[in-house]
Amino acid sequence: LSAMFPAKKKRKSAKQSTLGYRFSKQLGTLMKALHATEPHYIRCIKPNPNKAPLQFCGKMSFDQLRNSGVFEAVKIRKAGYPFRYTHTEFFWRFSCTMPENRGKWGRDMIG
Repeated sequence: LSAMFPAKKKRKSAKQSTLGYRFSKQLGTLMKALHATEPHYIRCIKPNPNKAPLQFCGKMSFDQLRNSGVFEAVKIRKAGYPFRYTHTEFFWRFSCTMPENRGKWGRDMIG
């Protein structure tokens, strides 16, 4: 009987895709888009718990600013410390604090 009705071989067609394959493909597309951009971070503050226009809750806004680190960043800037050095700028600016490592790291570590 099996000779009369050979088993059909199941093939995966190119059109048939699994959920995992589609997710992986979408993730790859997203990663390409992210690597092609230059990130800028924006802190969003909700002015009121209702998210309604023309309403302002001062305590809620103050708590959000405090908890997100905005006030600490302002203190650092006011004290005269820039907090956005590149790695190279940081290395050359503060390498004097570690003179024993400057020769070891120097050009090898920071091109």
